[in-house]
Amino acid sequence: MRTRSIFLLLAAASTARAEIAIVNPESPVVVFAGRPAEIEWRIENRGDAPAKLDCSHRVFQLSSATAAPIGPAAPWKTLALEPGQRMIETLAFALPAVRATTTFRVEILSEGKPLGRQLVLACPTDLLKGAKLSVHDPDARLASALARLGALVSRYNPDEAPPADAVIVIAASRAQIPSPLGTGRGAIVLLPARDIAAATLGGRLGVLVEHGKIFCTDAARFAEIETDAGAQLDFFKLVQLALGRETLPFTDANVR
Repeated sequence: MRTRSIFLLLAAASTARAEIAIVNPESPVVVFAGRPAEIEWRIENRGDAPAKLDCSHRVFQLSSATAAPIGPAAPWKTLALEPGQRMIETLAFALPAVRATTTFRVEILSEGKPLGRQLVLACPTDLLKGAKLSVHDPDARLASALARLGALVSRYNPDEAPPADAVIVIAASRAQIPSPLGTGRGAIVLLPARDIAAATLGGRLGVLVEHGKIFCTDAARFAEIETDAGAQLDFFKLVQLALGRETLPFTDANVR
């Protein structure tokens, strides 16, 4: 895994010293705002002396120019590591409710100094509410999940025009993709990973691209869309792409 930042804290004692490192993942953690959330921290003592640290955590809300603290630092736990020891510790926290996806930073502190920090994207729980989606989903699993999340879901029929401003969503195997998808319509096509390359390299989707903007990605990314904040955020961005609107980079989707 690539890493974004490593924080070190050195404690000298004669010729031996403790060297505590917290290694952070590069990608932001994506959570639902207003709900309990967790971050896993990879912690190492790279020195040759034992270390014992009393740690706290603090949350900041970020904007383009400022980092505003959300309350004071709160106690977390005491970390005790022998030389060369590694551990994974979990921090439980909650973020305030938000109306749109908002960036926060969570910091681990010891004696007021940062040991590690992690970017967090907090999503509203109604991110997909009101989205107009015309869905072709043979087992109805995705359509049902999207409806429970508040999307306005209709069944896709290639012989009828979808509702105005609706994005077509196809969740099927390559052989089950209906044709045509409708002139000028944006569409999201979720396929098993094994079908993506064949579908996008001169295959059936290559023909359908002529009818509108087609965005194809791995269906497995959205298998737990009801409970996975990152999956909901990526699906929301796919909808914005299909509608021709600006969007931010994806958290984890390989979109073709």
